[in-house]
Amino acid sequence: MNDFAEKRHFHRMGIECLAQFRIQGAADVAEGKVKNLSAAGLLLIAPQEINPGTQLAIHIVPEQAITPPLSATVNVVRSSPADAGNYEIACAIERILTQDEIGDDYP
Repeated sequence: MNDFAEKRHFHRMGIECLAQFRIQGAADVAEGKVKNLSAAGLLLIAPQEINPGTQLAIHIVPEQAITPPLSATVNVVRSSPADAGNYEIACAIERILTQDEIGDDYP
């Protein structure tokens, strides 16, 4: 008998997309890879640890041009070591930005 109950409100889709992100208030833009995405959150693989509670501006570029890029502000929920010196950064999506809200230098 399986007692597992799914606690997620939204299904997560496995993806492999490059992403650029900036920690709120920082000048530097970093690069990572988004591993999964749902309507409420995402999992980012990044070369640095980011503390929970940190807000990020993120720009996700799908490999297929058929899907438009996604720009959002996210809040880091969890950060844990991953392979090859990277970190798994679990994020909650706070706000998806419209094309009019994105400047040339976003994130």
